[in-house]
Amino acid sequence: MPPVGGWRKVLQKFIDEYIQILRRYPVAQVVMIIDFDKHFESRRALFEKQIPADLKTRVFVLGSRDEPETLKSALKIGLEQIGRRLANDCDQGTSLVWDDEQLRHNDADRQRLNQTVKPFLFKPRTQTGNHD
Repeated sequence: MPPVGGWRKVLQKFIDEYIQILRRYPVAQVVMIIDFDKHFESRRALFEKQIPADLKTRVFVLGSRDEPETLKSALKIGLEQIGRRLANDCDQGTSLVWDDEQLRHNDADRQRLNQTVKPFLFKPRTQTGNHD
């Protein structure tokens, strides 16, 4: 989903457009990245309530506990570099960046997303020096 300007707009766009898209394309998936603004439990529950039961396995809601700026300050790197490190964690099966206090609440969705996308998003690991 492209940036739409705030978590309420993300949720509304999901309801208005992406539910239909997911039903039309049975292998499609949606990742919504939002700011939880220190309201993780209530905001997460609001999103969960709007995700139809038949689509729950293909919808992921991720985001920083506070705001991205807090995460940038904590890690002392920019958002693009954070994204690369998060993807690297997923590729390598680690959680070095994901374990940051601003991100660890995403663990269930992160693991589910990683299991879903890793087979086609990241190249399979091969042992070095093993030539047939």
